[in-house]
Amino acid sequence: MELDLARHIAAASYRATAELTALLDAIKIHGKPEEYEAFRRAIATCVATIGTEVIDRALREHPDLDKEIEQRVRKFGFVV
Repeated sequence: MELDLARHIAAASYRATAELTALLDAIKIHGKPEEYEAFRRAIATCVATIGTEVIDRALREHPDLDKEIEQRVRKFGFVV
């Protein structure tokens, strides 16, 4: 896999997990407790799957990309 493609995959994946996780605040405030718990479990499963099946796969061929992503998060607060 080309490095630029791996960067794109990793960045999109991190954004997707951030958006899914952010939904939990709204669900907790506006939803029923049982809805929140169901979504919390479902989103946790999604985030874990994105991590292991998408991000890890992109980083496997480009291990230095992980350090690059960490530096961007430290600098900007999110993946660019």
